[in-house]
Amino acid sequence: MLFITRTGMYIGKVSKESIISFIHGYEIGTEGKCKISGLISDLLFNEFGIKKMATGWNGQIEEYSKQRNQDWTISFRQLILKSFYRNENFVKDSEFNKHLKSRLESKIGQLNLEWVASDFQNWYDEWKGLVDLKEENFRIIWTEKELEVICDLDNEIDKIYNNKIQLTNKLLELRSKYENKTKTQQNV
Repeated sequence: MLFITRTGMYIGKVSKESIISFIHGYEIGTEGKCKISGLISDLLFNEFGIKKMATGWNGQIEEYSKQRNQDWTISFRQLILKSFYRNENFVKDSEFNKHLKSRLESKIGQLNLEWVASDFQNWYDEWKGLVDLKEENFRIIWTEKELEVICDLDNEIDKIYNNKIQLTNKLLELRSKYENKTKTQQNV
């Protein structure tokens, strides 16, 4: 989970090639106990109808990415999280959820117009790879009020990405709104 939420800490510059190398090395290092590539491959075949192919799990992700017109690294994160959601025992306070929530709160905390404007694409890629609003096991991590703000943030981020609006103070307002909801929740 730490690799998924803080990929750059493990491999430096995040790229398709570096992720594939890390996963293969990790699987070899666990002597077959960890089968991330198999889980992703099975998920792509069973849930999305993407056939297993000679290029392996990474080729299946490539096909999934093309179908959705998105970056391979975003697809990888989305798929590995979906696989975890399907194969892990989820409770609100699990270690998995704590890591994911912590990373997304860190992403929200990074929101300021200068920083996001200078590196928006990387920020966006990581956000979209980690946020899956349709997934119930993602939604249980948040309080109702936090989830409302996460949904608003995701909507605003999509508008910015699709150039429907420019970076605005709305992001800062939403960050503040989230932080206030969290503080209010902690004081209860």
